[in-house]
Amino acid sequence: MEELVLTRYLFSYSEVKHSLFIEILDGNVEPALYWGYELYWSGYEEDTFEWLLSTYDLMFDINEELKNRIKKEYEDWKEDNNSYEKLGTIIINMCYRPYSISKFTNRYFSTQCREKEVEKRDSKLYINLKKGDVKEYETEYGELGKRYKITNDLYKYELRTEMNSLFRYEIKKEEQKKEVFYSWEKYAIKAPYWENAFEKYNGKIEEGKIVFENDEGLEGFYEKYNLEIDEKTKETQEKVIGINKKKQMTLTNFVKKYNGLLKTKKLKKKVSV
Repeated sequence: MEELVLTRYLFSYSEVKHSLFIEILDGNVEPALYWGYELYWSGYEEDTFEWLLSTYDLMFDINEELKNRIKKEYEDWKEDNNSYEKLGTIIINMCYRPYSISKFTNRYFSTQCREKEVEKRDSKLYINLKKGDVKEYETEYGELGKRYKITNDLYKYELRTEMNSLFRYEIKKEEQKKEVFYSWEKYAIKAPYWENAFEKYNGKIEEGKIVFENDEGLEGFYEKYNLEIDEKTKETQEKVIGINKKKQMTLTNFVKKYNGLLKTKKLKKKVSV
């Protein structure tokens, strides 16, 4: 499962991006913030800002004033990386602004898609979040040696997996479950958050397994970071892995849901969001 990368709470990195993308389209602010900060706090801070700006150009009706404002949020964050509320400000404003599904489908699929003539969401307000508004999304560790006790509370939303086939992300869930339960370290270490955590305790991957220089490092790492997903409730396990009964969405249904009219349906290339 070479393409599997795990975030700070052991979600699939690709599916977190998919979920953020869909929740923004659906205008679901709280889940969008949750997934946005899951990426951010997994060590993809600048990448997440860049992804949001490129998604705005790709998907949204371009409003130069709004575009300049969200670019300014990014520039301000680069001046002060502690101002992480800027990410949330971009996300919440994207959730309330009109998008263009035809721009997306015509670029990534062999389609001739146009917008339906429907009333679009179009808030004229620009919302500025404060740090207190997004503080809940900071990484939680819990009492030293007892992080497992808070695990169920960390998983607030289900991954939006209904577009996995459309995005050509087809990892088999039972295989993913086994890897996350018993070999999660080799997939987590690919993410900056986990790479730094392993490095702090002198841990590294050798022949597909995590090894530590000494027992002190091993014990210290697992005492602080081990989430023990295999010991959690079935509901929590399914949220982590993305096991659910969501029906895979076709391109036709995707375009229809987001107010487009599709003439052709042939997939052009793998979609990367």
